[in-house]
Amino acid sequence: MMRPSGFIFLMTLVLFGAVKSTLAQQPKLYVYGTVRDYLSGDSIPFPSIQYQEVQGGSAPMPVVTNARGRFELELTEEKIFWIIFSAQGYVSKLVEIDMHGPTLQQWEKDDGFGWRIEMTLFHDIPGVDFSILKEPLAKIRFNPLTEQFEWDLAYTESIRKRIQSIMDEYDAREKQDK
Repeated sequence: MMRPSGFIFLMTLVLFGAVKSTLAQQPKLYVYGTVRDYLSGDSIPFPSIQYQEVQGGSAPMPVVTNARGRFELELTEEKIFWIIFSAQGYVSKLVEIDMHGPTLQQWEKDDGFGWRIEMTLFHDIPGVDFSILKEPLAKIRFNPLTEQFEWDLAYTESIRKRIQSIMDEYDAREKQDK
């Protein structure tokens, strides 16, 4: 007959194994990159980056950045998030990341996924209509065929002309102001 202390030890091992297994299956998308000036290509020191759940009403969470405009964050819940990029004197942009899709086995593979974002920001120029940038500039979703997160090309194509018109107007205003 097993003594009670042996039973408790065995149950502790079983429970620890279940907790460890659950933790290993937690979704994780490592997002990293650099924020740069659209015209010069130079990094923007200490840009403001935040992320927030789209449908949850939660407050935006700040992301640590550095003097070289670099950032990194981990998204760990199967939700839809907006990552908001901004800096003083620049127009904010946002990217949407949909964390739904991977199976538990795919989340476990390689300890999650990684995604690099190189973001450029426009200087805020009066008279240029930047209103489209209040919508996601791009959307990232999981593709079950490739088993990777990818840009949603259909969405990108749907706003490409509108974004190109902003870039053309911006470039023209920059040349006019010089």
